[in-house]
Amino acid sequence: MGGPRRQAPVVVALLVIVAMALFSQAGPVVRAADVTPSPALPGVTLPEADDFAKVVLGDPWDMIEITDIRKEWSYNLSSVSVAGGVLTAVSGTDTNPNNGAKSPGNPQLYLLFPGWPSTANVGKLGKNYPIDAARYKQLSFRMYLDAASATDVARVYWATDETFGSWGYSNGMRVYAGWNTYVINLATIGRFAGNSDWGNIMRALRLDPTTSAGVTIQIDWVRLTPLDTAATTQNITWTTTDPAARVSLYATDTSTGGRFATIATNLRAGQGSYGFGTAALAPGDYWVRAETTTDWATMVRGNTWDMNETTGDVDIYTSGPLAPHATTTTFTTTADGTVLSGVSSTARDNPYILLSFPPTMPIEGSTFYNLSIRLRKPGGPQGFGVWWGNTESESFWGGIVRNTSGGWNTYTVDMRTFTDSVGNPIGSQWVGKQIRYIRIDPIWDPPTTGMEWDIDWVALTTGNTPTGEGDLAATVAFSPGRITINDAPYISITKPSMTSGEDYATAQLGSLGGAWDMASVIDVPSLLTASTLHGQNPGDAKKDDIRDGYDFTGGVLNATTYGTPIIRPEELPQSDNWLYLNTAVNLANNAGGVRIDSRRYKYLTFRYMLDGAQDTSGGWVARVIWWTLGLDQDVSVTQDIVIDEGWNTYSFDLRGVSLESGLDYGWRGDVKYFRFDPNEVPAATTFHLDDVKLTADDEAGDTYSITWQAGGNSGAVVDLYWGLNPGGLGTLRPIASGVAGNISYSWNTTAIRGSTNTRARVYVYAIIRDSYNQTSRSSVAPVVVTLDTSFIYSLYLPALMKN
Repeated sequence: MGGPRRQAPVVVALLVIVAMALFSQAGPVVRAADVTPSPALPGVTLPEADDFAKVVLGDPWDMIEITDIRKEWSYNLSSVSVAGGVLTAVSGTDTNPNNGAKSPGNPQLYLLFPGWPSTANVGKLGKNYPIDAARYKQLSFRMYLDAASATDVARVYWATDETFGSWGYSNGMRVYAGWNTYVINLATIGRFAGNSDWGNIMRALRLDPTTSAGVTIQIDWVRLTPLDTAATTQNITWTTTDPAARVSLYATDTSTGGRFATIATNLRAGQGSYGFGTAALAPGDYWVRAETTTDWATMVRGNTWDMNETTGDVDIYTSGPLAPHATTTTFTTTADGTVLSGVSSTARDNPYILLSFPPTMPIEGSTFYNLSIRLRKPGGPQGFGVWWGNTESESFWGGIVRNTSGGWNTYTVDMRTFTDSVGNPIGSQWVGKQIRYIRIDPIWDPPTTGMEWDIDWVALTTGNTPTGEGDLAATVAFSPGRITINDAPYISITKPSMTSGEDYATAQLGSLGGAWDMASVIDVPSLLTASTLHGQNPGDAKKDDIRDGYDFTGGVLNATTYGTPIIRPEELPQSDNWLYLNTAVNLANNAGGVRIDSRRYKYLTFRYMLDGAQDTSGGWVARVIWWTLGLDQDVSVTQDIVIDEGWNTYSFDLRGVSLESGLDYGWRGDVKYFRFDPNEVPAATTFHLDDVKLTADDEAGDTYSITWQAGGNSGAVVDLYWGLNPGGLGTLRPIASGVAGNISYSWNTTAIRGSTNTRARVYVYAIIRDSYNQTSRSSVAPVVVTLDTSFIYSLYLPALMKN
């Protein structure tokens, strides 16, 4: 016989039945119930969930800018670009030498990169903006794949710091071709690898979108949010004509659209309501799409077993517990868009197929039990076989339907009533079980080779008997009203900031050169005169000559570092080139100069770009160096400032920037020389340096203009406060409430003065709000104001005493 052979630990229960006892070739058709979901017109508006990128970074992962990802570390991807708010890339072949031989897929997208050990770590890095993993547990993203196999999954990687010593790599989540919305609970998905679960503080977050190579990937947006609360949950209700039917709910972005995001599948229609958690979705308008059917594959797989495509409807196994000998599957199949066809190739060996469904989607045997097959086969004693397994054991069970008719027929088998010849309840292995695979043998025990068969469709229903594919289709209805997810407003304060205070070059140099606005070579005098500070004679060409071929155009210095390599045994090849910013020092004889008062001027900001693709290990780093007495006495050298691709602005406080060991005198005293090293690439590299500022704390007079930039809902209003601590910590005092339609506010600072006043640094704190959401932000830098000394005692000293 050609049926399944015993293979430990598999147990086979064989059932031989008479055809008419277990199946019918026709029967009543019960159509799917009509379902009308809420909300009704005009709809409802819900608050947007707290999104980490928007609220903490101040920059949503909306794929408008390439800096929404860490492009350099987007490993194993080619043609990475952003356009129209969509990131596009193509997955390649894994060439990481640590992974051994090349393997397909494994593309990686860093959403939050932690930073690097022993660098200055400036910007939107996990070191500066860590994730509170106890709060932010849900990752969702809208993604398109032009192809996906049944084994393709997405995974998420996380790490606690820039050393990557404590990390986790999630279990996989099945991904599909086309546009889909994916939602992952990072706290429960589990770890595939690593030594750290999602929790506490995380400083790295990476999305690996597929496991296949050569796949075009597009990502519209990514969100990292808390789990849903009552505020972000909308109760969806519906009415039905058949409480026993099953209903699946989807969000769609048009009033009659397709499946944009899954709300819930395989609900009992008689349930009547379901709580739709919206935290995973980006702001916008959504409608509810309800699909009702009695067929499991249509409902849960989202794809009827209609045999339109071999790979999508069936899996043909050549090994494993359901294929104990390879000849079982040596038959040909074709899918012409209508039927699956085969020819038996070996006498007494059964051809068979497995119905395709992911192992993570087992079938509820008590709910779905009528198995219908539209089958063409020869007449006679050669029946067909049905075999299945459940999630409780490695055993599988089966039955053979005898005395079937020749030609096309529809057969329906009630899986609940399986009994063998002595009354053993084989059906009990279906009822109440989670079914994990179904196998169909179109011809049982073929006496000869060359016996032809065809399968048109297979259905597994809640009790009705379909007569054709049309009976399997879902009935679709849409909510009359929409669900609007509010676009939460967010804010960044631009004054006071690291750039709004008095600028050293503008205020102190005057006729000696003025602002470092890169209007002319006077801003960078080392381009004209080689300094003797480095053992060179005046007029000698620098060892990394960047004096030739430079230009100042539109307030930008454009130049090329020639990158003569310096080889040190302990390091990669690098170059050492520099630009002296104007401090009115005569570099030929080191005379003169307007010293920088480090107690006043402390915030450095520059706008900068290197041509080419980012390569940190290849020298895409800048440094800032300063001293007064000499390079061997009081020099300070920042650790590497990693340069991102494209134009970017870099701002940091020189008092707190990381310095090289032994070259760390610090930002103090009066600084005479101020140097910028544009890169360390050991090859010719063109760079572009825009405006450079070295600023003080901003200062307020009787009035002070607070300015900000806002995103999200344009109808939001702003509440302003001031306090003595950054980050909104400590006591906050009101400045103004409900400021509408503006991006600035004139603060009358005389209101906080008294009979005894002092100068103090205060931070501005802003809350931006609308009817549904509010977010907040503190100024990064303070403003100096004159205020009543009583505020110092009431606001500041109590906080000190608690510490």
